[in-house]
Amino acid sequence: MKTKILALILCICVLFSCASTAFAAETGAELLKIYDDDMLFEQEKDAVFAGYAPAGSTVSVLLLDSDNKSVGASGFYRITTLIIPDGELSVTNEIPSTNIIGVLEVASTLTNTLAAVPWVELASDPDASKAQPMKVSGYLHTAHLENDDSVQVADAGHIYRKWNWNKGQKQWSGAITVTRNAVETAPLANEHELSRNSAVWVTRDDPAAKPFFLIGQYSSETQKLKIEAGTEANPVCTLVPNPCLTATKVNAYNWGDAPHEKDIIRIPNEKKVPHNLTWNEETKTWGRWVKQEWKDDAVIPAGTGFWYMRRGEAFEVALPVTQVD
Repeated sequence: MKTKILALILCICVLFSCASTAFAAETGAELLKIYDDDMLFEQEKDAVFAGYAPAGSTVSVLLLDSDNKSVGASGFYRITTLIIPDGELSVTNEIPSTNIIGVLEVASTLTNTLAAVPWVELASDPDASKAQPMKVSGYLHTAHLENDDSVQVADAGHIYRKWNWNKGQKQWSGAITVTRNAVETAPLANEHELSRNSAVWVTRDDPAAKPFFLIGQYSSETQKLKIEAGTEANPVCTLVPNPCLTATKVNAYNWGDAPHEKDIIRIPNEKKVPHNLTWNEETKTWGRWVKQEWKDDAVIPAGTGFWYMRRGEAFEVALPVTQVD
């Protein structure tokens, strides 16, 4: 699948609709200038900016137009900075540092959207082994959030955590942690980690007004998700994300032979009644019977997710990932 990748020029920060994100230069190095890679993105790089820019420059990436309508900003943005350790430009001491930033527009009209965590913390080391997990505070682009929009996380052991966006103060409030025994103060949003390729709930009072955006640093590391074990009497639910930039078929996931006919996949939709799929042992696909015809073409919208109701042993499923060529 060909992915839209735009080359940006960056020194200190990239602006996503006037919301800045800081990038740290390498320790002991002076950020003198930046450049774009002329060998990549030949047809698309001019759509944003191409060429040299002085230190301290910024580039603005429009996410919504003046009517809060989509401008198709979803994609990967390659940002290359040139570090000059001794402050003198030469052909021998230039240190290029490249980050690939992901922007994913989630066009959901649901009040409660099951949303994917597709990437790692912005400004992490591009090396997957050094990447830092996403924090709640960096997960959503906040410029388009309204007051009391929230992120909710369900952890193992029936622990639920929730953070509300305070639009006036432009910060996340540590709302509550709910366990079986108590209601406590939640960890700070800039401390709580969201594992890549997990799923959370994004709650908004007016979801139809505009989409929301996931922003993070791209990682190509393949990951597997554990589908938790359950029984017929007590099926266990696992939240499964679609971390790709495009809608993805349920049967594009690498399920193997682990599912069985008593398992159920539930896909949230605008009708407030989940779209249920069952496993067909003969075709080894997820689908449903419609007028005696097996339909196995269900898709998961980009950046969202679904429930897997398991009645059997735990197993792992390899999640799809959008690759950057």
